[in-house]
Amino acid sequence: MSLNIRNIGGPKGPARVERNPVGQRLTLESIITARSDAAFRDQLDSYNAFLRLLPPANTLLEMMGMQQTPIHGGMDPLIHTFNALECLETDEIAKEIKTADGIERPLAELVRIAVLYHDIGKVNDPFNPDHAADSAEIAESLLANPELSGVGALNDNEIELVLLLIRSHDLLGNIVRNYKIKAGSNPPLRIIQQELGSYNNKSLTLKDLFLLHSAVALADIGSIPGLLSKIQRITKSCKIIIGRLVDVNLSPAPSSVKVKRIHEQAGSAMTLKNQMWRQNRFIAGLMSKIRQNVLQTVISFNTDSIVLETMGSEIEYEDGKHIGRTFLRAGISRIVFSDLIDSNALSAVANLMAFGLESRSGDLDPQELMKLPFVEEVNLHTDDDLVMDDIPGKYKHYTSETNFDSITSNRTIEARAHSKNGTILTGVYLSTLSLTPAEAFDTLFANEPHYADCVTHVIGFNIIDPELERRIKKRGIELLFEEDISFDDPRIKIRYKGKNRIQNQKEAVA
Repeated sequence: MSLNIRNIGGPKGPARVERNPVGQRLTLESIITARSDAAFRDQLDSYNAFLRLLPPANTLLEMMGMQQTPIHGGMDPLIHTFNALECLETDEIAKEIKTADGIERPLAELVRIAVLYHDIGKVNDPFNPDHAADSAEIAESLLANPELSGVGALNDNEIELVLLLIRSHDLLGNIVRNYKIKAGSNPPLRIIQQELGSYNNKSLTLKDLFLLHSAVALADIGSIPGLLSKIQRITKSCKIIIGRLVDVNLSPAPSSVKVKRIHEQAGSAMTLKNQMWRQNRFIAGLMSKIRQNVLQTVISFNTDSIVLETMGSEIEYEDGKHIGRTFLRAGISRIVFSDLIDSNALSAVANLMAFGLESRSGDLDPQELMKLPFVEEVNLHTDDDLVMDDIPGKYKHYTSETNFDSITSNRTIEARAHSKNGTILTGVYLSTLSLTPAEAFDTLFANEPHYADCVTHVIGFNIIDPELERRIKKRGIELLFEEDISFDDPRIKIRYKGKNRIQNQKEAVA
């Protein structure tokens, strides 16, 4: 397999001239399915064109403007991703690996998809050296939804291979950094087997998997300005390793069946985790869609979604339901924005949506909204069924009557072990959302019967100490505080404790 490195973007990022072929309607999927590297790069065209091809709610867009380590030369993770795609070489893959069991799409396409999403975990922390695991987790949610991923449908075997390539994309770099690879030496083959050999597909050898991995790794490394001085050494080491893998005969690697069973056991909890993740990253996708339009933008709010109206079309977003409910609680049903929203106005709109996601209805005064220069019209609603109160306090802990009595008696919310989302975590689960009992049962507890009574009472509070607040870990629309919460802690101010009084008229009648 030939290993070529192309550095397209350089330290200042992509600077190619944008082209728009007449009569050719490109999509992200059509680019991914290009038959050759030359066609792939020609269709990928320019960074700006690449941005427009990403689905509006795609998490990749959240990486825009993020700072990274200095070796990236000032480029944010999304520019780096574009450059990595430009550097990617896949033509030799089809010559080396003819087919694989259970995989219908060409392997080159799966490698391109892996590069597309290899750094998406940086939305959680762009400086995390172990972001590959986060990338695989987020990519798994995206790839399960072709409209959200933009790359078309993949079967289970294809998704598993893509996730393996994403999860291991730093393997080559780590090996070269920690071992001296030279002709006649013994490279750490066991490490390669442990990292790649878990893929349960007998038609792909360890060498095959490393070839696929090396295409991803070299594209990634070749698009990082701070690593270009080391690229020849890395490429040479890669060739030595490939040569040693030709006849390697290692003991069978651990099967991935166990991992699959864990996911199956998670059941509705894993679905809940994906829902929370999408909702938590919804705003960036919405802002991207608004940014792409130059005509008037209208957002309408419903109890189960929000609707974006632009350029004569309507798009309904169910992931925006919490935002919709908050605006309705504030008495707002529709906002009409001005034409040509600039970057400052876009940031202000994003902040408004963030207030909605956090159920901060008190920050959504219709009269104050009308004073904003980019707001042309605010429509109010008169349906009393939609008017619901807020719960005082930024953070809410939903619980049962029995637990509530224990909490108020001890004046402490005890950190407990919880089995949620397929893992066991110890702490106090919180939310920023003011929810009716039905909403809390559906959103926070995935309608699991075991938690049916855990929505009747609420403790709402603020954390006064910024250092203490920083220790809260975000897990989608839920938060986890990994210690007890004492009512007597001077760093915490209890704002409300009692029954969950957030009910609309229909629930109250029921």
